[in-house]
Amino acid sequence: MIHVPVWVDTHCYPSLFEAAIDNEFSLSNFLKKIKQNSGAPVKYSGHTVILDSWLKSHPEYDLESDTRRNR
Repeated sequence: MIHVPVWVDTHCYPSLFEAAIDNEFSLSNFLKKIKQNSGAPVKYSGHTVILDSWLKSHPEYDLESDTRRNR
């Protein structure tokens, strides 16, 4: 699970691990939050976080619009 692509706001990271490091997230809490939502969009430390696989299976979701709305 740690090596799957993830979007944080409008930036795509090649892995959850890299996203956690770059955004100074607690990796264990970050993973727990994503697992609780099954990859659906979550708010974490003021950021919108979505698994790339979820985003690809929901093409109707507008990541940029959601990110702007929540600022």
